[in-house]
Amino acid sequence: MLIGSGYCQCLLWFKSISWAYAWSRYQTNTANTMLETIVSIQPKDSGGTGGETREAVVYRLAGEMLVKLPNDYVPHEVYGSL
Repeated sequence: MLIGSGYCQCLLWFKSISWAYAWSRYQTNTANTMLETIVSIQPKDSGGTGGETREAVVYRLAGEMLVKLPNDYVPHEVYGSL
């Protein structure tokens, strides 16, 4: 039994619609990802509370951690102290 041309045309139409839908979803997802990235890297408003900004908090905490680090590891000095 041969497949009629109407069936083939229907399949081609469905394929074109599926491709168009997939392309539309891809474009939408790409745009959403780009916008989310742009918004996520924008400086955050402190909300007017007068407290530290997020950047100031990170800088302060990094400084506190840096002070707690041990001295640089120098292999021949460590070996000599053993």
